[in-house]
Amino acid sequence: MSLDARVIDALPSVEANLNYLIPTREKPFRYTYEPSPGTAADNTSYAPHRFRIHDARQVGARVSLDDEGFALVKHRSAVRNFYDDAEVRQVYYPEAQRLLIEATGAVKVHVFDHTLRRRAAERRRNRLTSVRWESCVSE
Repeated sequence: MSLDARVIDALPSVEANLNYLIPTREKPFRYTYEPSPGTAADNTSYAPHRFRIHDARQVGARVSLDDEGFALVKHRSAVRNFYDDAEVRQVYYPEAQRLLIEATGAVKVHVFDHTLRRRAAERRRNRLTSVRWESCVSE
């Protein structure tokens, strides 16, 4: 069931800038390693666009991939230490694969990367802000 504007507007929200790639004539690139001397690491520029971002947790059961383009799924990970890359790969990757297969009906999901994001330097050892995972879904 799709949400109407009144329901969305009533959700808690924040205003934030999201940076969008500025179009260029060249194909954009960004090296994920140190390029050879004299070679630019990327050719991209971004422009901020201000958006209102809503907290959809209150209506999580009412959103769907088909209607809103996203879904909220509750999941408690078995990962004990998100700072341990090996544990994240061995435990979290299969969890993410199962969740995506169940949510989308995909035949196969391949998780290929994760990024650990931390708060301020003085809290790095103790506080985890989020773990982002990217996946490639194929049929």
